[in-house]
Amino acid sequence: MAGLRKEQLTSKPPATGEEGSSLPSLLIHLGRTKTSGADQNEIVYLTGSPVEALNAWLAAAKIDSGSVFRAIDRWGNVSRRALDPKTVNDIVKQRVRMAGLEPGEFWRTVCDRAISRKLPTAASLSPG
Repeated sequence: MAGLRKEQLTSKPPATGEEGSSLPSLLIHLGRTKTSGADQNEIVYLTGSPVEALNAWLAAAKIDSGSVFRAIDRWGNVSRRALDPKTVNDIVKQRVRMAGLEPGEFWRTVCDRAISRKLPTAASLSPG
């Protein structure tokens, strides 16, 4: 996901929430993954607060094209280059610890759920 590009995102009509509320929705076009066939492109559907957070980031960082996940320097300037996968992994591990969880256990749970639901997993998301 570290290499996710704005061009891989497609806005969709809002979904209807449990209480009839309108939830923002989008598709992430992953293309071929290690679990898809040679002629099969994988797509992930997002709705609700993850879409709101992603849209807020894209607007705040003024990202019209290119890499979605970018570095921010100490003065608040957003880089045009993508974060490397190790940096993304380190950020997620830090947030997992801040939530009071152990990264290794967190990754095992995420991978177990992803595999049981036949979702693509990333080899770069390793425990530890």
